[in-house]
Amino acid sequence: MSSLDERTALYRLYDADGRLLYIGVTKDIKGRWTAHSLVQSWWHLIAHRRVEWLASRAEALLAEERAIANEEPLFNAVRLPDGSYKRFRYDDSAEVKRAAKALRREIEDGTLAAGQQIHLTRLATRYGVSAISVLSAIDHLPRNAIDHEGPCRFIADPARPHRHNRARPPEPIIFTNSPPP
Repeated sequence: MSSLDERTALYRLYDADGRLLYIGVTKDIKGRWTAHSLVQSWWHLIAHRRVEWLASRAEALLAEERAIANEEPLFNAVRLPDGSYKRFRYDDSAEVKRAAKALRREIEDGTLAAGQQIHLTRLATRYGVSAISVLSAIDHLPRNAIDHEGPCRFIADPARPHRHNRARPPEPIIFTNSPPP
């Protein structure tokens, strides 16, 4: 059986006001939504999901193309006559600022303790933003506030050498009063 013959889901994602945000296809709903949750800045806007299973991927792709053209979801790319795509980006700058402020507060008050691993999706849920917005917010923190070990991020411990550079001497974490850019 080819991948085009496999049962495939056509899904629609809506916000709390019923606006259609995105239409997609997949044979692995959980995996696809997990992938979206890590990279889509608009993911936290989703309030409702609708899934329709179709007999084949080919049928689902055709239904997706028609649905995108007819229903005009906010965040799907649109194919232009020249074959290129126009993508719509959600501006998450307000969410990034809010997440950066919350991260700073939680580091300062010890809610996020030194040495604690940062779980992007958990913080995203707690702050009401997307995981990618939390990741962007981390970039607004002082460089020595976060340690890296491979793909993992940790709250820095000023009393210990940094995980990503064990030879570097410890520095105090200093937050300025200026808001993140």
